[in-house]
Amino acid sequence: MSRLVLVFVFVITGATGWASVYTVTSNDNVGLGTLQSAIGLANGHLGADQIVFAAGMSGQTITPDAHLPDLTDDGTTINGDINGDG
Repeated sequence: MSRLVLVFVFVITGATGWASVYTVTSNDNVGLGTLQSAIGLANGHLGADQIVFAAGMSGQTITPDAHLPDLTDDGTTINGDINGDG
């Protein structure tokens, strides 16, 4: 009688190598590419993520119709400098 043994190995590393960038591409209130969606995705991903805005968002206004989610994942930043001029 033979047995099949599966071994799962989980490696947890520092968040540095696993950071994700979420880009805001829409000033809508809900849906992919929105600030609300980017915050939700960053909160659901372990590690210090970054939320940035696409160049096409320059000059646009985001007017949430409800409270945006809190950032709950340590180290996540929102970078609103679209053109890199500080």
